[in-house]
Amino acid sequence: MSRVIGVLMLAATLWSGWWYIASSAAERGVHNWLALRQAEGWQAEAQGITRSGYPARLNLHVEGPVLADPATGVALEMDHLDLSAPAWWPGDVTLDLPQTPIRMSSPDGPLTLQANAGQAILNLHPGPSLQLEAMQATSALWQITAPEGALLSGSAFTASMVQDTETAETYAFTVDATNLTPGAFLRAGLPTDWPSSFDTFTARMRVTFDTPWDRSALETRRPQPRKITIEEADIKWGALRHRASGDLTVDANGVPEGNVSLQVENWRQALDIAQDNGALAADFRPQAETILGMLSNMGGDPETLNMTLTFKGGNMAMGPIPLGPAPRIILR
Repeated sequence: MSRVIGVLMLAATLWSGWWYIASSAAERGVHNWLALRQAEGWQAEAQGITRSGYPARLNLHVEGPVLADPATGVALEMDHLDLSAPAWWPGDVTLDLPQTPIRMSSPDGPLTLQANAGQAILNLHPGPSLQLEAMQATSALWQITAPEGALLSGSAFTASMVQDTETAETYAFTVDATNLTPGAFLRAGLPTDWPSSFDTFTARMRVTFDTPWDRSALETRRPQPRKITIEEADIKWGALRHRASGDLTVDANGVPEGNVSLQVENWRQALDIAQDNGALAADFRPQAETILGMLSNMGGDPETLNMTLTFKGGNMAMGPIPLGPAPRIILR
């Protein structure tokens, strides 16, 4: 019996030593990472870091983190951030967001995110680059606010990003937003009795980037999309429903090429809304309706429009209708 007790005491002592070494290394790693960013000209600081979780987990509570990258104009500030990982493998990280506002800014302007039970789980490959194997982000009630007012909100949100087992640069994405609700200024031009939230907002796609996602995505540059396969996108809001699938390639300048198949239910009502909010000129409405009506009749259902959104030569078109320059797909 005494020998068993001795072995257990030795094991407990060794584990305690491991936990102390691992938790100290985790805290030191955060301090070193912030110092390296500061040396590169970032604003990167935290008011304090505390450790907990013994014996099974490595927990870090980061108080008042602020990050700002002058090269991209992207900044992030929050009251605190909690990081947690199993003591036996620190590469499976859970990030718990505060319920207080998270302030973000980019060249497109400032935004504020507030989320209840906001959490991200990251699975990282062993190695110095900490390549991302999988990530899942979830939240209960959440809201994004812009200077103009509420931008988007919802009762639940789930998104995942999973690395392909054969091609490290390829990731499968899923997005599912429950009760996604646009803010008042996004609803401008809609009928007053239009539903406040989407009935359905889901998407599944595969994206191949120029490099895998790893720690350099925060430190130097974001991986850029080079191929996008939309397996399924399903968006239903009131009487309108849009489905999409397709394949795009993206060049080094962010210019997309390829085709996306679209199915639009109740497309005439969509034209009414576009005309009411000024997106479609009244004098162009008859021409657009005639062309789209012919296309919908070819599909067999005059109320459902099946057509292709084409990206070519830096421009985009919906069937025979030119839509102007294609958007650049660049992650900043």
